[in-house]
Amino acid sequence: MPSPRILAYLASKGRLPTPPKPVLALVPAPIRDKYPPMPEDKFPWQEPPAVAITPCDPWPRPYYLEDNLRKVTPYHYTYNTYCKQRWRDREILDIFTSEFRDRPAEYYEQAILEGRVVINGKPVPSTKTLVRNGDVISHTMHRHEPPCSAKPIGIVHEDNDMIAAEDMSAQIRGRTVKKEYITRVVGEFPEGEIVCEKPILQISPKLGLNRVRANGKEARTVFKRMAYYPPKDDKNAPSHHQNPDSEGMEWKNMRGYSIVRCFPITGRTHQLRVHLQFLGHPISNDPIYANQRVFGPSLGRGQSEDENDEDIMTRLGRMGKEEIADAVAYHDEMVDAYNKRKAEKMTGETCSVCDTPLYSDPGVHELGIYLHARRYRCEEGKWDYETGLPDWALPPPGYEGATEATQESDPLAVDLKKLGLDDEEVGQAPTPDHGRHLNPDAGPVAAGAAA
Repeated sequence: MPSPRILAYLASKGRLPTPPKPVLALVPAPIRDKYPPMPEDKFPWQEPPAVAITPCDPWPRPYYLEDNLRKVTPYHYTYNTYCKQRWRDREILDIFTSEFRDRPAEYYEQAILEGRVVINGKPVPSTKTLVRNGDVISHTMHRHEPPCSAKPIGIVHEDNDMIAAEDMSAQIRGRTVKKEYITRVVGEFPEGEIVCEKPILQISPKLGLNRVRANGKEARTVFKRMAYYPPKDDKNAPSHHQNPDSEGMEWKNMRGYSIVRCFPITGRTHQLRVHLQFLGHPISNDPIYANQRVFGPSLGRGQSEDENDEDIMTRLGRMGKEEIADAVAYHDEMVDAYNKRKAEKMTGETCSVCDTPLYSDPGVHELGIYLHARRYRCEEGKWDYETGLPDWALPPPGYEGATEATQESDPLAVDLKKLGLDDEEVGQAPTPDHGRHLNPDAGPVAAGAAA
């Protein structure tokens, strides 16, 4: 039998003989109630266990809805991975405790001794067994997936044109798509187009920490305030961004919140979150960059030096799920009530199957941060897709404010050449002729000052 490649070559030259047409014959067959036939008593029907190894695309679905959350029934799952270079000639227990820190060392020691961790399909005789190059490590565990929101996922656009979809993906990969995001930040964000062009450096990939650093990668973002909502008990609250040095910018003095539109010129990891933190207005419920336990009372405002990076990484690595108070550092009645109701994330209960500590359900504010991709537009104008504002960006009860983004305040319509940020100049120094930059130590100033 020729190979598929040879057959394809012969077909392209027209030298492939046409195969004879098959002859179909209809043969009557007896009607059976069950197929294949089997004795009733040989394979009696049994209700499947509540916890089982779940096949792909199972039915019925292993999830259920409860308290506006979509939850997955715990199930057994086997992870398989080849030995990585950094694992060679290391003890199996040392690998698990250093690489997979979501569980304590006692769990992995017990899993190895009970045979739930195997190497090349064979039980591991000891926790000190060395892993060699080419070994396949398997770990079967009782998997508890965290619940997620039960809110239906909306569809912005649906099309059967696969070529158009591929073209859109290529443009996103090529970074030729103009993007707009909506976010909710701490305090009163200044008005006007605010440009932040501080470079960003990845401090710790494992912890997901990025900071503003002079030796980082170039990053530029245009921000524009859409609305500001002062605290409910003080609609005439003073503007703290006008006098940032007053009272030390402690968290208790960050009054109200702002809805801000974000236009990233570059696309660095955590760019919007890091720039907003540097400007003194982090995303309200950002568990990393708005965390007092990690960054202290100033929340990292205006920090561009690395003298405290080690302390920050230590505190961030120590932050656990049981630390709910201040872990999400912003004041909101919903969160205050949630914190009082659940001061401890761990319920104190354990799973009856695997003895894993069980955690309480997440609050609504923990299911995602206040950062929403609102609009993507082709640079050439061939396509333009946008979504409505999320609930957290709408005016709260008793306030008036924008309920939709208007073209007049559209960051995508910002004159980038006027700001010295036209697309051809991305990657070069901006032209400081117009626009406004925000210096976190001196408030809004003319372009050309330190951003």
